[in-house]
Amino acid sequence: MRSIIQKGLFLLAVWVYFAFCVKAHLLFVEGMQLFLYTGDYALDTCLRPGGLCNYISRFIIQFYHDPWLGALLTGLLLLALQSLVSRLAGEKRKEESGLSFIPSFFYLCLLSDMTLYTINGLVALIFALLAVLIYCKSGNPWLRSAYGLFFPPLLWFTVGGVAIPAVILMISMECLNRNTRWFIPLFSVVAAGVLTVLAAPHAAPSLNNPALLYGSGYTRFIEKWHPVFWILWAVLILVILGLRHVRPVKKTAYGILLTVVVFAMGAGALAACHKTARENVLRYYFAIHQSKWEKAISMAEKKIPSDILSLNALNLALAATDQAGSRMFEFPQSTSTLKIFSQGEGLLFSAETLFHLGFINEAQRLSHEYMESIPDRQLSSLLVAQMAETSLIAGQTAVARKYLGLLQHTLFYRKAAKNLDQLARDPRQVASHPFYGAKQDLQPREDFSSDFANLDNMLARMVMQRPGNRIAVNYFFMYLMIHKKVDALHQLFPPRPYVPRHYQELIAWARTVQPGRYPAYEIIHVDTSVTTGLNHLLSEIKSGNSSPEALGPRFAHTYWFYLLYM
Repeated sequence: MRSIIQKGLFLLAVWVYFAFCVKAHLLFVEGMQLFLYTGDYALDTCLRPGGLCNYISRFIIQFYHDPWLGALLTGLLLLALQSLVSRLAGEKRKEESGLSFIPSFFYLCLLSDMTLYTINGLVALIFALLAVLIYCKSGNPWLRSAYGLFFPPLLWFTVGGVAIPAVILMISMECLNRNTRWFIPLFSVVAAGVLTVLAAPHAAPSLNNPALLYGSGYTRFIEKWHPVFWILWAVLILVILGLRHVRPVKKTAYGILLTVVVFAMGAGALAACHKTARENVLRYYFAIHQSKWEKAISMAEKKIPSDILSLNALNLALAATDQAGSRMFEFPQSTSTLKIFSQGEGLLFSAETLFHLGFINEAQRLSHEYMESIPDRQLSSLLVAQMAETSLIAGQTAVARKYLGLLQHTLFYRKAAKNLDQLARDPRQVASHPFYGAKQDLQPREDFSSDFANLDNMLARMVMQRPGNRIAVNYFFMYLMIHKKVDALHQLFPPRPYVPRHYQELIAWARTVQPGRYPAYEIIHVDTSVTTGLNHLLSEIKSGNSSPEALGPRFAHTYWFYLLYM
């Protein structure tokens, strides 16, 4: 009963953590791979060192498309690891100690950042321990000898570097048990391990040493050394061998206390490893990717973002909801918060920004660049789907159908891909589509060179050619405001019948500080509250209270404060 409660609590805790605390991580990991139900994909993946493990792991990861299901599957994998550790340690089912959960908690901490560590290593450990368990259950020394001779190279080729702790466990078990003729299987295992080490470089000459050792993609950066795996494997071996020499905890009170201690330490370690900021960045990305603008703004209202990528996503949401002119300075702004990035995950955010602004070809280029830079060199289902859409909007139906053909070999994207493929067969249907047709109408009328360093030039041309592109107009005004380009703004007013608050603050400032310089501003209505606020600000400055600290509490959310101090 105690064992069932332990397992149930652990599974529930893991499910809650992944389903609610790192939900965006699951979606991101699923989106950065493309699992295809084709024979070529299976062969290409499996016929590499660690390939079988990669294939099985990717099969599981595709279900992260539903985060609740993905969280459950991850919890079951961690529970399977604990069960195998307990079995190898010789624990009885009714007397399992909490110590057998230590390796699972260790791997849970690694998976708190799924953008770096993957479930491949977890799946590999499960296969390795299962193989060791089968080895140990065999009482025939000759059968164990044959098994031990073929086991290490086969395990390395199918699941990668976990063959090392597996071989160490097999050797340790033989030395500790000393069954009949124990030295014969021991010699076979040692010989097979040595031969595997010598033969591995010749089996995969193109891999560098870290990739050769790990084989499977335990991390997205497999070509680098990761000492954490050596520590994990050492802990795993010590826990299994240690439990074999520890008397079982038969008293329920002691068992519960030990479980509570292990679980508390595991929870503390997970809390220390958890990266809330990283999860929030990914949540902002999926909010703008799915056009959930109010969700992005709501997140910022609850906790003001401090990183550049999240602020870029927030500004796009403000532009898309016509709230930029009245709310942009409620949040931290700088010249970097409206920017097109050229590397890293900034490419993902910039591709979304360009897509919604109407720069479809540029968005497609950045999406392709990011997919080419994915560390484990996989295709991305999320980006392939996005490039199919951009190709469809740009009128490149042949290219769009190529991408859609790939997606039709997936589980969760197949239905949508088939529908889009039917749409792509007739350009007239695309033009009349409420989403894709509208995006076509927002593209620039003429081609021009992309100059992301001077985004205002691109936006100016877009606004001139497509004045009805509301998001681009709002974004252009935000850009000019944040870059303090008052002269350029003067040539564009009025943007609409009613001028939003921050633009009124700019107009009131120009009228008061530089009277007569901007004639167009003289005919625009400015609310009395805005004029009164500016007079109070100028009075404070004249009286000597001109420090940001003194003025911040009253004026931090105004354009004047940004203009003077940022």
